[in-house]
Order: sequence, then structure tokens, then C-alpha cells
Amino acid sequence: MYLLPGWDTALLEAAKNQLPESMLLCSRSIEPGFSHIPSQIIANYGNEWDNFQEDRLMNEYKKYIEKGVVVNARMPFFLHRNLWEKLGGVDENYFSYCTDDDLIQDCYDKGVRKFWMVYDSLVYHLQGKSNNQQKVDKDSQKPYDYFIEKWKDKYPDISHPGQYHPKLIPFEYRIK
Repeated sequence: MYLLPGWDTALLEAAKNQLPESMLLCSRSIEPGFSHIPSQIIANYGNEWDNFQEDRLMNEYKKYIEKGVVVNARMPFFLHRNLWEKLGGVDENYFSYCTDDDLIQDCYDKGVRKFWMVYDSLVYHLQGKSNNQQKVDKDSQKPYDYFIEKWKDKYPDISHPGQYHPKLIPFEYRIK
């Protein structure tokens, strides 16, 4: 993730007047290629560090700033320290895959219902570079199986983290 100017202040502004343990916020990302998230911005400024067009992005990113908030649970996450402590951090049984899904599920389980993507908090995402570098559980079903095993007693219809969250958290619903 490449954090664009104002990404943090936009999140702080969205968090104003919200109860500390009531929300999980995220930034809107600019992606170099296809995204399955309709609210993401598709604009190619490079897909590797060696072809990343930082100067061009810095000259153009302001055209993507848009006021708005949609219900969405994507990374990077922004949450209050009280919620983080209530969660106890992330589950150490994951290495990379499913960590974000489990964090979302854990927040939902602890009563969070505000999963917001803040449109004027922008980041550039090189799409899966961290997952491509790791070797633990790569191309394995193990993290998904663990996720299902962990949550199936509370949510018996759970089947896969990627398909499950839209059932709990409305997907791409504009609220502001």
C-alpha cells in the first residue's frame, strides 16, 4: 500500500462522533488492474515497485478524491485502540490469507456494525504483492478451513470467508 496525502485525516474525520468500538474503517484503493470491489478505482500507475509511477500518481490522485462513505470491509483497516484491545489483536493461527476476513468476523462478533470505506482516504495498492512473496500456506486451503472451523459454532451456515461476509455486512451500500 502506498498511502496518499490526507488518507489519515479523512479517516479521522469519518471517525468523529462515533463510539470507539463501533466501527472498522478502511481506505479506498486505487488498483492497477481488475478489482472485484466496485468502489475501487482502476488506474494503472504500475504493478511493481520498479515500474511504479509515483510522480504521475502524486500529480493525479486528487482527481479521485470524492466525498462519500460506503459500507465495505476491505484493507487497510482503521480502528480504535479500545476495539483492538477488545479483539486481542489478530489470530496468530493465520499467516497471511484470511487474516483480514477473520478480523472482520471478529469485529462483527464483538458488535461492530459500521464497516465503512471512506472515499476520500486514498491508497495505491500494488495488488497481492505481499501474498505473492510469502511461502507459508501459499495456494493452501488450510487458512480457509481454519476460518470455517473457528466460526462454524456461532455461524453454522459459514462456508468461505470471501463469500460469507457479504451475508453479514451489506456490500457496497452508499451511506453518505
